Amino acid sequence: IQVGTFINLSELRVLDLNNNLLREVNSDMFVGLDNLEQLLLDSNKLTIVKADTFKHLTSLDTLNLMNNYITTIEANAFVQLTSLTDLELSNNQLIEIGPNIFAGLFNLLQLSLSNNKIASIAHNAFANMSNLFYIELLSNKLKSLGPGVFNGLDSLEIVSLTSNNLENINGAFDNLAQLGSIFLDSNQLRRIDNRTFVGVEQLRELYLNLNPLDEYVDKNV
Repeated sequence: IQVGTFINLSELRVLDLNNNLLREVNSDMFVGLDNLEQLLLDSNKLTIVKADTFKHLTSLDTLNLMNNYITTIEANAFVQLTSLTDLELSNNQLIEIGPNIFAGLFNLLQLSLSNNKIASIAHNAFANMSNLFYIELLSNKLKSLGPGVFNGLDSLEIVSLTSNNLENINGAFDNLAQLGSIFLDSNQLRRIDNRTFVGVEQLRELYLNLNPLDEYVDKNV
């Protein structure tokens, strides 16, 4: 796609580029799309999301990057997308969530990172995403979730961690007062600390099936 292809399409609201052979996208491709609301780039051959790629798309509310080969997302890759509410990154090759990847996504409501190879999440990786209510991390390689891993997600209601390799979740859900559903099925949890779910009084659904649970630990004893 040549630079300037869409430059006169200022009224365009939806751009569907899914199921093509795109290996790279850059900011010059999207010049002129000031009012674009949905960008569908799923099922291409993208491997990296560079900083400022989407800097011209300040009205975007939906970005679909699923079913690519993305291994790297640079810091501040989405920083100009302050109107974005839905970000789809499932079925890629991500191995970690680094700091500042999601900077600027103040209005994001849903984030899908399922079916990657994510083994680590940086502390405060989700900071300032105070409106996010749903995060999907199922089918990754996570072994441990430390205290504060979800810091900043004040509105989080649903977290899906199904089919990881989780052995430790102590402190992971601290201060998530709105959390209503936690999916922890199909992991490697053998023990659960009695303070694991302190502070999540709104919890309505908790899935712990298909784990090798054999011990409950009361650390107050």
